[in-house]
Amino acid sequence: MDSKEGIMKRPLEQEDDDSSMKRARGSGPKIELRILLQSKNAGAIIGKGGSNIKRLREHFKASVTVPDCTGPERILTIGADIDTALDCLADIIPSLEDYKQFSNDEYDCEIRILVHQSQAGCIIGRAGFKIKELREKTGANIKVYSTCCAQSTDRVVAISGRPPVVIACINVIYELLEMAPPKGVNQPYDPHNYDEYYAHDYGGYTIAEGGRGKLPRGAPPPPPRGGVSPLMSPQIRGRNAMNGSMGARAGRGGDNRFGNPARGNSGQGFYGGQQNFAQDSMGGMGNQGMMFGMEQTTTTQVTIPKELAGAIIGRCGTRITDVRRQSGAQVVIDEALPGSSDRIITITGTQEQIDAAQFLLQSSVRKYSDKF
Repeated sequence: MDSKEGIMKRPLEQEDDDSSMKRARGSGPKIELRILLQSKNAGAIIGKGGSNIKRLREHFKASVTVPDCTGPERILTIGADIDTALDCLADIIPSLEDYKQFSNDEYDCEIRILVHQSQAGCIIGRAGFKIKELREKTGANIKVYSTCCAQSTDRVVAISGRPPVVIACINVIYELLEMAPPKGVNQPYDPHNYDEYYAHDYGGYTIAEGGRGKLPRGAPPPPPRGGVSPLMSPQIRGRNAMNGSMGARAGRGGDNRFGNPARGNSGQGFYGGQQNFAQDSMGGMGNQGMMFGMEQTTTTQVTIPKELAGAIIGRCGTRITDVRRQSGAQVVIDEALPGSSDRIITITGTQEQIDAAQFLLQSSVRKYSDKF
């Protein structure tokens, strides 16, 4: 920390870098750095009577905004050249609610930046090579969420580590983004469209915690509004088509697809009605979970042809959101890996929640897919 100004200085480039390759301060590209924040942190950035945000704008000669929102999320936007924007962010981090008790930068923090969905690939790289390289190069933990924020084309990139490490990592990421401009429709995330059931999937924050961060990994989302879902009836609980081989270790090959008949079996697969649904499509991780309340949660994976994803997700994610809300399960649809024709759906919850989610997913494919 700078004792005169209280500003955490951004780390310099590696000492062994060729000095001719370094850009002069302020000469970098102009960017709009957008960060997904917990609403509780807005006050620290704005300051009493707007004093701190005014100081940030004047000191860094940058555009700094934190628009008001009644939900648990807000977006901090810093507009300036890349060096100035990151210096401004480095100034802000120590003032955030979770980190203000620390007197130096010897603590771990997490910053969630927003990027256009078309740019996520340049961060991940083919088969995850680039993101692995970024982790090794910067020392930061990096997660690119596969689902866009509600009603938007934005995806969350969560970066964690010591503050200087996080800042340096964001610097490298923006260098990559500069070489891969956004493509297609651009619909920035508006926190007023926040959906608590969807937040786990896109990397958002939760109301349940009072805006105090993310739930533990593997925890299912809050229960459906209005109590127990009507789908969790004795008939659904007892459905053999939903139980079968739960927890069996199945491969992720073509024989375990959600929408295709299972090769080598006498049944007719997903649509035939004779084949056990779990045997047909489970990509096993059953009975690997945690105790949540008095019931054990487990995780099950289902592999689907990627062309069926639209039938399950729906316009702006409406159908998959309904599946989560009605079943109470956490349902995440991963992007297809480069060169793969499949996508993996991960369902986490109690056995009842998983059964209900599978039933709803099955119904969506039957109703909205014209593949069969």
